Amino acid sequence: MQHITATPLPRWKDLIFSLFGKTYTDDNLGKSWCRPGETAFWFSRSSWSLAYLSECRKLLTRQENINVWLPDYFCNSALVHLRETGINPIFYPLDRNMTPDFSACQQLIELYNPDIFVLVHFFGQPADTIQSAQLCEARNAWLVEDATHVLLPVQGVGEYGDAVMYSPHKHLPIYDGAVLILRPDGPSALPITSFPAEVRSSILISAKPNGIGIIKWLLKRTIQKIGVRRSTFPDTFASDLDLSSKATLPADMTAFSRRLLSRITTDMDTIAMIRRERYADWQTVLKSLGLPEITPINGICPTPYIAALQCPDIESTKSLFSTFLKAGIPVTTWPDLPPEILSCPENHLVALDFRRIRIYLPVHQSITRKQIVHASQNLRRQLAHKDDIPLQPKLLEYAEWSALWEKCSKTNLMQSWQYGAAKEEAEGWRAIRLQIVGSRSKSVALVQVLLRSYPVIGSIARINRGPILLNENTDKLLAQKLDIIEALLVFAKKQKWRVIQIAPEISAIAGADVLLKTMGLNKLSQAPWGSAMLSLYTEEDDLLMQLKGKWRNGMRKGLKHGVSVSHSVGDGKDLELLLDSYKSLQKAREFKGLSEAVIRALARQKGDEWQFNLFIGRDNAQESELLGTLVTIRSGDTVTYCIGTTTNTGKKIQINSVLLWEAILQAKAEGCEWFDVGGLNAETPSGIANFKSGLNATPYTLIGEFRGWMHNFLRLNP
Repeated sequence: MQHITATPLPRWKDLIFSLFGKTYTDDNLGKSWCRPGETAFWFSRSSWSLAYLSECRKLLTRQENINVWLPDYFCNSALVHLRETGINPIFYPLDRNMTPDFSACQQLIELYNPDIFVLVHFFGQPADTIQSAQLCEARNAWLVEDATHVLLPVQGVGEYGDAVMYSPHKHLPIYDGAVLILRPDGPSALPITSFPAEVRSSILISAKPNGIGIIKWLLKRTIQKIGVRRSTFPDTFASDLDLSSKATLPADMTAFSRRLLSRITTDMDTIAMIRRERYADWQTVLKSLGLPEITPINGICPTPYIAALQCPDIESTKSLFSTFLKAGIPVTTWPDLPPEILSCPENHLVALDFRRIRIYLPVHQSITRKQIVHASQNLRRQLAHKDDIPLQPKLLEYAEWSALWEKCSKTNLMQSWQYGAAKEEAEGWRAIRLQIVGSRSKSVALVQVLLRSYPVIGSIARINRGPILLNENTDKLLAQKLDIIEALLVFAKKQKWRVIQIAPEISAIAGADVLLKTMGLNKLSQAPWGSAMLSLYTEEDDLLMQLKGKWRNGMRKGLKHGVSVSHSVGDGKDLELLLDSYKSLQKAREFKGLSEAVIRALARQKGDEWQFNLFIGRDNAQESELLGTLVTIRSGDTVTYCIGTTTNTGKKIQINSVLLWEAILQAKAEGCEWFDVGGLNAETPSGIANFKSGLNATPYTLIGEFRGWMHNFLRLNP
């Protein structure tokens, strides 16, 4: 598997075209970044854009020295050419949301009136521009929006500034390229036509591009594209190296990059989409491993530049940085800070803190999902080396299982001991029950596995809605369950099971299926399980008011009709009545549902936290005419709605609502904490879906079903 590169790679056809194609002018090339009435100027880097604006401000205002305000979290290397113009840099502090600390700015204004105010849209997230625009208008300063982390203009970017800087070379596979947009309707109403042309000419003439840099860039990208890539990276965590030499690229954008960029601009929407997907993939990987999650500055970025991670302190940040590097992932820190910040730390605490506790992952469009899968495998291996004792599955007997089952929350029917026993009795499966043991022999989770053996093939293992955690750590929920599944796969190989099929109790988190694929589990095509949970902690009156009005009125209609509801544990004549009614429904609706053998087996099960509940509704006015039946099953702290049948007369008087409400109240009276509506997803028939939705329960959807082949069939990843 090819390793992730730090920067995006060009396509072969684009590289070939860039060597011989047409060279575009500033106006033609800038159409993707310009709004109506705006003017585009191209440079090699945005550091030259800043220098150009500085020289123009000095010339137009006839000042020899001007104050340029910059955020204190700013790359010093990007200021090389600006400093050469002889300006006075003023660094204003940021708050924790990476927006200007305007209270501190008001104090600075008394000492240094801004001539140019630079506002940065960090990492692709639009900043609040209005307050900065008001400050600039009041002080006759130019507002410059630094959108170098933004791929293209979006809402909130490039709408208020006098000038806007974009750096396509940061996002796209080009050698150089930065565009400066001048806007006539900013706070200063810039007289764009009055900008002296000789200023830009003198900057461009001062240093002309040469071909050596392009040749080096082409050679490096060609080597990377044929698969020769770095698998290790130097540990330069928060190093304060002098990076100013890297900013000495000649001012003019090369014709090579102009041609290359003209090919890429047609794919901007696709590039933006892929960047958002890779951002989400990293988010899922980090969450699954129990690592710090990506820290959005203020919501979701329209097109992320990089993914920022924030740790609690510098030591944990250094450790995580090193772990990423050892896993072959090109992680970075903020490149450098200006010396003015380092020499006066008491005034720039947030910037210095971010420098120490934030690291960044690439999300560019050349990264594939397979590469992130591979990276997550490497990360798992690195993190596994830090664990004291790996998780171990151990077989359990009924008494041990029951004692641990009582400690589980939001249990489900399929993982209950009695469900496994019913499947053994009715369908010939063999159930084994496992506790997952961690360090110090602490029980972490329970898992029930159903096994069936076939000639030649061998044993097939089925895990439905496991594992069940004993003590859920919500911050590391996904990570815990993935670690358990990995331990189960190792156990499965030792048991010589040929196939393992698992529908894990994992919510449908974007990209989580990628992480299961790293373990050798391939997702199956069937729709994932979805349902809804009703909390029974709520008082009865509040539960009633929580119901949708139409559903509640239907239930009251049935009660007023004079129906009676009986409750039994599913034995004798009541069970036969249920089976006859259910078989009639299966035949009429042409669905498979539960077999008679399974229903009978479930009804025979016993246990302290298990109960088969059968509710039967009858019409008292019509000599106890049958109106409907309903089955719920208690398994642990949760009751699940399993079967519901209704006669034509019962439908008219809403007996289904009466029965379900009685079942909910009975579950609450028994001390249960949750009521599961027993299935509610995109494939649920509309009538049933509308009925169940009337409870206003909290919906959930699981990740789906996966299959792994082992031994001679297909190698399962270690």
